[in-house]
Amino acid sequence: MSDQKYPLLTEVNLDEEIGVATWIEEERKEAERYNAELRTRAKTKEELMVLLECRVLSVEGYIAQSSFTPHSELRIGGTSPSYKTGDSSSLELAVESGTAVKHLHFKGLPPLEKGDTIRAYIFKGKEEYERVIISERVPFILRRFGPRTPTVLVEREFEENEQPFKIEKIRNGEVVATYHQ
Repeated sequence: MSDQKYPLLTEVNLDEEIGVATWIEEERKEAERYNAELRTRAKTKEELMVLLECRVLSVEGYIAQSSFTPHSELRIGGTSPSYKTGDSSSLELAVESGTAVKHLHFKGLPPLEKGDTIRAYIFKGKEEYERVIISERVPFILRRFGPRTPTVLVEREFEENEQPFKIEKIRNGEVVATYHQ
């Protein structure tokens, strides 16, 4: 710095730039540490598909109708035509599993009853983003529309409500029926 009452503009900019460069380097190192730890927890999709054996406490089945009205046929002040597009069915099971899972939501209406023993296959994973440090010197268009931030799959905790992708009905220790979503 000079002996002047006010420092020269170039000296201030140089000091600020060194501080910003140091900060960016520290953030980059922290991101590398975080990403390395995240990659050690990463698992494949197959490793995250878990089997949960449970007893069915109650069964609730639901059927919903859906319809569609094209924008070209909307009528202001009158009744617009509506076209039925189908039905969707789902099943809500209250279960006892020995885990945090209390309810299973399954698309479809498999013939399950209170007291049945089932195996529910659940995807017990979540996607987490790696940290990326973007310098202010990267052009705006690249920051906004550049490559997608890398992600990895990691294990998560069971939730109270889960959605299995497959259910097997068990009787006398054997699979008697399999239902896919």
